[in-house]
Amino acid sequence: MSDRTPIRGARQGNADLSFSIEPFDGDGLFRDLSRSNGYSLILFERGRGTLHIGDSPRVLSGGGALLTLSPYQGFKIDEGTNQHGFMIRFHPDFLCVYKHHRELSCDGVLFDDAYGLPLLPLGEEELEALGSIARKMLEELRGDLAAADEMLLSYLKIFILQAVRLRLVTAGRSDPQTGRPAAPLPRRFRDAVEENFRKLHAVEDYVRLLSVPAKSLARECRAELGKGPRTIIIDRIIVEAKRELYLTDAPVKEVAYRLGYADEFHFSRLFKSEVGVSPSAYRDSVGMGRGLLRRVI
Repeated sequence: MSDRTPIRGARQGNADLSFSIEPFDGDGLFRDLSRSNGYSLILFERGRGTLHIGDSPRVLSGGGALLTLSPYQGFKIDEGTNQHGFMIRFHPDFLCVYKHHRELSCDGVLFDDAYGLPLLPLGEEELEALGSIARKMLEELRGDLAAADEMLLSYLKIFILQAVRLRLVTAGRSDPQTGRPAAPLPRRFRDAVEENFRKLHAVEDYVRLLSVPAKSLARECRAELGKGPRTIIIDRIIVEAKRELYLTDAPVKEVAYRLGYADEFHFSRLFKSEVGVSPSAYRDSVGMGRGLLRRVI
């Protein structure tokens, strides 16, 4: 289940292994489910295949795209061909997106967006801009230059800021998947989930709250957000659980209670089924001061 081999960068001086960038080129490179305890920025300069993120498949048609994954968010690609680009991974000890939210505005936009899919199509100019930054990171990692870690951190921040701008421009500051203002029902559902996810966990709760047919809610959410209502509710709960586990020392039982679960074991089973590891294991590998970046399969 877990490959405990650290992800190693090319530069020997990066001793804590909290950052890596790896170029990739080939076919079928991501056919197996892959997870990491760090954030991932996977820049496809080209590539085809069917990308699976949770229960939401998306087709890579050959053009540029950026996949942005939070810790332990898994993905795989079926029938992948001509995959070429860069895979950037960093542990929260290298750059904590929660603590740099005001500076980077990426939490909930690039990472941990419970209401959208973490895939950003890129045009030629956008791809060139991000690819140029990725190549500069790779040069720093392979070099033996003074203050390389500081340069890598600066390049990483620039890469993230560029990606956030592209995401917001593409979305028109509205729905991240369609680029249009979200339809009334999905927008109402998102608002309801934000207000109630700590106490209402079932789709039926929101059907009653919004006074809408369950089939209509499911149909419109999938059309506008790319996910079904249950997936959206669970994703929002998991996003909050990850924040609690990373930013606080609260026992898992208390985190579960804050999220509306009287039964700690029910919450832990849900978390593990969605994330791939238990809440305690997540905290042990992602929490502050853990620093060692690992790939988990």
